[in-house]
Amino acid sequence: MIYKNCYVTEKGHHCLLTCIRNYSMYANCAMPETDLFLKIRGYDLIKVKFGIYGYNVVNRKILDLTCIPYDQIHFKKDQDIWKGLSDLIRDEKKLITFLDAGKLKYSSAFAYATNIGHCVNVIGVNENRQIYISDGYIATTKGSCFEGWIDFEEFEKAWEATGYGCVVIYPEKITNEWHDFPSDLRTVFANQKENNKKMLISIRHIITKLKAIKQEERRQDGLRQFNNFMRVSGLLFVREYFLELMKENGCDEELINRFAALLKEWGVVSCLIIKLLYVYDANEFDAILHKIEDIFTKENEIYESLI
Repeated sequence: MIYKNCYVTEKGHHCLLTCIRNYSMYANCAMPETDLFLKIRGYDLIKVKFGIYGYNVVNRKILDLTCIPYDQIHFKKDQDIWKGLSDLIRDEKKLITFLDAGKLKYSSAFAYATNIGHCVNVIGVNENRQIYISDGYIATTKGSCFEGWIDFEEFEKAWEATGYGCVVIYPEKITNEWHDFPSDLRTVFANQKENNKKMLISIRHIITKLKAIKQEERRQDGLRQFNNFMRVSGLLFVREYFLELMKENGCDEELINRFAALLKEWGVVSCLIIKLLYVYDANEFDAILHKIEDIFTKENEIYESLI
């Protein structure tokens, strides 16, 4: 089984792209995660729903955008799910499963993941009805990863919620043409000032709706969704990719340090949103919005220096 064969779980910035990157390393055809990000043009904005914007890195067709060959695997609830999954694992298929993060227990971070999709590589199985998983991206404050055994019962609850979605990928089948994608930083950062304007419109819309909610239970749910939005829109991890690209391309160290400091400020914003779940103060919404506006302004100054 794959977990016995020198497979390594490296931490990344996006669950699916990290799954692909880790399998590609195992298959000796390593694709840096930043290359995958550039390939899918993860830095572009799309409308996700109700006029709210997100980055292309959360596009539902992201797997197709990577141009990596894959097979969709279909399981039905009335079939022997355990046997079907075990057979794929024992055959050492590069299996990625799609899960409901809120039903997972192996990280406390999942307690806040209401209706959030997640994916992991499944690389081992044993006779105790346990599976060995590789999770390269857990959305903790600093980001974390996990590799190890979990009970199939826990896994199946999270897997069933997505209709037992999974794919087998073949990164070893990519050709040289795969590497044909825009990689110049000016292409990546050219539209980011305009993107920040659109993201700010989305955030203002969300905050306006939250401020109008009077019923506590609905407001708590809205705050959780707002905190989720910071990640599932791609806003936070796209900036992790920007920082990696700046380092890889030898950008000015001062700019890199300034951008790294802004990433920490985004972490503070997330903490302020979570704080409202426990100590509610309507005035804090204005403070959060002002902080976000300030971060966007400072980001734009860096983007101007890069294009």
